[in-house]
Amino acid sequence: MRALNTMIHLFKKYAFIFLIAVSFQANAQETISDTKADSLLQVLRLPTLDEILLTTEKAPLSNIWGSVKKNRGKIKNTTLHKLFQKIKKLAVDNKNPGLEMYAGLIQCHIGAKVSYSKSGLNLKLEKIKKKATNSGVLWLEIEAKYRHAHYLINLNGDVKNIEKGIWLLRENIENIQKKNDASIPKSTLLEHYRVLTFCYYQMNDLPNAIAYSIKAINSEYPRGSKLISTKDRMFMGINNNLGVYYREHNQLDSSTFYFQRVFDLPLTKNSTRRDSAMKVVSGGNLGENFYLQGNYKEAWALLQKDADFCSKVKSWGNASNALILMADIYLRKGNIKKAKQTLDNAIFAAHSSKDIKRLSKLYPVLSKYYKTINQPTIALAYADSTIFALDSLKRKNDQFRGARVEESYNKYQIKKNAEKVLSKQLKADAEKGVAIKNDNLRKRNIGLFCLVLLLVIGYFVFRKFNLKSKQKEIILANKVEQVTSELSSKEEQLVNKIQEIEAKKNVVNWSEFKINSDEQWEKFLELFQKEQPNFIVNIKSKFPSITAGEIRLLCLTRLGLDDVTIASILGVNVNSISQTRRRFMRKSEIENLNDLKAIIFNT
Repeated sequence: MRALNTMIHLFKKYAFIFLIAVSFQANAQETISDTKADSLLQVLRLPTLDEILLTTEKAPLSNIWGSVKKNRGKIKNTTLHKLFQKIKKLAVDNKNPGLEMYAGLIQCHIGAKVSYSKSGLNLKLEKIKKKATNSGVLWLEIEAKYRHAHYLINLNGDVKNIEKGIWLLRENIENIQKKNDASIPKSTLLEHYRVLTFCYYQMNDLPNAIAYSIKAINSEYPRGSKLISTKDRMFMGINNNLGVYYREHNQLDSSTFYFQRVFDLPLTKNSTRRDSAMKVVSGGNLGENFYLQGNYKEAWALLQKDADFCSKVKSWGNASNALILMADIYLRKGNIKKAKQTLDNAIFAAHSSKDIKRLSKLYPVLSKYYKTINQPTIALAYADSTIFALDSLKRKNDQFRGARVEESYNKYQIKKNAEKVLSKQLKADAEKGVAIKNDNLRKRNIGLFCLVLLLVIGYFVFRKFNLKSKQKEIILANKVEQVTSELSSKEEQLVNKIQEIEAKKNVVNWSEFKINSDEQWEKFLELFQKEQPNFIVNIKSKFPSITAGEIRLLCLTRLGLDDVTIASILGVNVNSISQTRRRFMRKSEIENLNDLKAIIFNT
């Protein structure tokens, strides 16, 4: 009875699971009708299905996702996924690679929230990137690689993925500047430089962060015009970042130069809030440099302005940095009250930023403050917190310390170029093989045509000249045999040609040989016999009295080597080679060198 109940329970359980699976599959396979698709597109403030399929330009296509995020309302992720699955399929049918790519990217973005695993999402992005690269449309290739790189860089801080992301960014930068295509705007190249330098900075690779920032400032794109000028918004950001990179690289003079360059830029009526903010931030960074140089007077005003502005806009990381430095200046001047007030603000800002780097700067100043007011226990606690924070930073940096991006990228490029060369070689070999095959087929067809023609002629000749039938049959048979022999000969030539092609892949570098012993001669002889199988036998049959030294000379001459190379291989001087040749010619009654060469190369 118990066994029966168990079986009934298991049956109900698996039947329920089966029904759920069937329901899920039916739901997954459900497609959206054109009418429903148009209504969804209307909610998303996008063109109709027919209109969107005609969209091929980058600008309107890139605006699709922004419109989806802004206007989706309560549309479910699964519904959006099905909508863009339909759009992607229609894009493929209508040969619209741009729409196909963007629909695929939107599917990936939604799928990451619905059902895609990280590895599955990576494979889908890899597939989109490959298809975009093969499309032959530059902006499609650049966009797909950038999206894939962005995903890899933000994938759990994994070093290998970040390296691959950097490879893709660098490939894009090189490709954009090489192609100099007007369809790729400056902003795209600048964005690549921005993300690339930030990656290097995050990996604590300051030399490369500096190098690519300077490259962005000095680059020409399109050719003949600067990629970035002082009027561009990115100019301030890149220069400010350069100042940060140089400071962390312990080059304060260079750091100050770039901060000062941003700070000295005048604000105009066309300046934006971001420009004003960047001026204040660069001033705060400049103030920190003055602080590090012990110039507290000049540092104070800049840090105060930076702290006030960043606190107002809730940029807590920058605000905490300025406040920490100001608190330390107060402590150095003995103003304990002001130091405490500033530290309280700094504590709030640093914790709001949730940045361990800010806390690692805050804790030493707090420890210093409590030591100053004779509270050693609290001072010691903050000293321990400092050690903990610095250790966390060290562990974070150590995560990337083993990364060898440059070495990996160079190996990746070498492998990629080798694959291209190999692909071209294989293609050339295949084309050559096809050409040989076609030539052989043509010759065979000609032979068959001749054979048929001869058979027809023989047939009529046989009818007309019955008395000479046997003779005609013999002639016809001879002709057939001749044609068959020619075909066999051609086939043999084809086989030999293929063998020659295969042999060329493993060509021996004869000039590197040394024949100074019997063992070396045997090794040479083995390789030589493979390339020139009948030469030595034929020479010995023509010249029975030939010596071993003369055979070696004739073999090396047969390989097309000059006297100097032959002398090097045999370990003798050039005069010995000339004497051996003259002795052989005199003994063999060969009058001149031309006759000798004719014998060697025709044997």
